[in-house]
Amino acid sequence: MKDDSSAPAAQDADGRFKTSKADRERSLGAIHSLELYAGSAAPGRQAEWLARIRVALGCLRDALSNQAENSLAADSLLSAIGRDEPRLGPKIDQLRRRYRAISDHIDTLDRELRSAAEPDAIDVTDIRQTLDLLTTELRYQRSRENDVIYEAYSLDLGEGD
Repeated sequence: MKDDSSAPAAQDADGRFKTSKADRERSLGAIHSLELYAGSAAPGRQAEWLARIRVALGCLRDALSNQAENSLAADSLLSAIGRDEPRLGPKIDQLRRRYRAISDHIDTLDRELRSAAEPDAIDVTDIRQTLDLLTTELRYQRSRENDVIYEAYSLDLGEGD
């Protein structure tokens, strides 16, 4: 008779990987949208450009918030790695802190963009540079997360990054 006692554990692990991958795909899509809108023409239509940037930032904030919430759950991939591989605990803590810092940065940037008195007077170049720095940090963060997952499971979830 075959022992199926590991089947539920394998299903749980599969679910954790799928949730993590879906979260990463959602946040990557939000990064791509933000980059697309940031690179669009702005002269003479700053108000429209700024509105699109704010919507894209909101989508990114929501994707990261959902990802953070899922990663903090006791049954999440990062939580399982922390339990199974305690040596990776500090890296996981650092990942979570960095994601919180990035989310705080997004909130601050959104407040600044919302408070722009005259959209026609905004400095599009400065905003683009700020957004570029933000998306670059997110890409580094995603790579760090992928490295932790790979170190724990020899599984690369970073496809398409």
